[in-house]
Amino acid sequence: MEEGHSGFNFHFRGRSYVDIRVRWKGLQINLVNIYAPGSTSDRRVLWSELLVLGAASSDVLWCLGGDFNEVTAREERLGGGINSSRRGMEEFRDFIGSMGVEDIPCVGGKFTWFKDNGKSMSRIDRFLVSKSLLDVWGVVDLRIGKRDISDHTPIRLKFKFIDWGPKPFRFNNAWFKHDEFKFFIKEEWAKLSVKGRGDFVLFEKLKGLKESLKVWNRETFGWIDLKVEKEAEMINDMDVLVVDKFGGSIDDIIEKRREAFSEFRNMINLKECMLRLRSRQL
Repeated sequence: MEEGHSGFNFHFRGRSYVDIRVRWKGLQINLVNIYAPGSTSDRRVLWSELLVLGAASSDVLWCLGGDFNEVTAREERLGGGINSSRRGMEEFRDFIGSMGVEDIPCVGGKFTWFKDNGKSMSRIDRFLVSKSLLDVWGVVDLRIGKRDISDHTPIRLKFKFIDWGPKPFRFNNAWFKHDEFKFFIKEEWAKLSVKGRGDFVLFEKLKGLKESLKVWNRETFGWIDLKVEKEAEMINDMDVLVVDKFGGSIDDIIEKRREAFSEFRNMINLKECMLRLRSRQL
């Protein structure tokens, strides 16, 4: 256990998890990122390890999220590909109950992991949150997003009360390597006309430049991203069809999905090559 610089943050690490303890509005909260092992016996060790931490921190609330590599019921799995037994599912349910956490119901899909060939899928990614923390945060549900190159879908918690603030503006370092970027910045900065105190002028011009950068990025790099999104959306649509028609004739769907996934990888490789070319990296 390592004490953080602030005096109230702690960090735990195990073979299959990373845990950061934070203090938020007077509450002690353990935020745990899980990447559970593949075998039932190894997962049993992980559950025991976390339960020991839970017993030693009775006044701490928990939010565990990630890949648990286990399901709570057979309905959360179609096909093979996940090493899960009846005993393993029972032990996972017992772990959830003993930790005093809730398995958040999901919206936007049923499964969070898909095998490349689309013939097996399961819900092995989830959030487990302390009951009292659900009320404080106002957790509504768990949202399953659309996946891209990963075989896992992104998941996120939907909150009713908490306002985490505006979405941050993310700067792409690859922009510096583009031949026209410096000229674009110089030209856009000159166009922005703001009067007032120096700090106000700087703030307003930076805000205007941010909006111009969003447009420039979309026009310069956006078409590849749109193509990637299109292929990813097609893959997700095929996954839905496989779920709906599982057990029936799905060979044509699997083939279309394979083609879409192949094109998706091609676009990802093209995007990487273009970024490398623009950044002049070998």
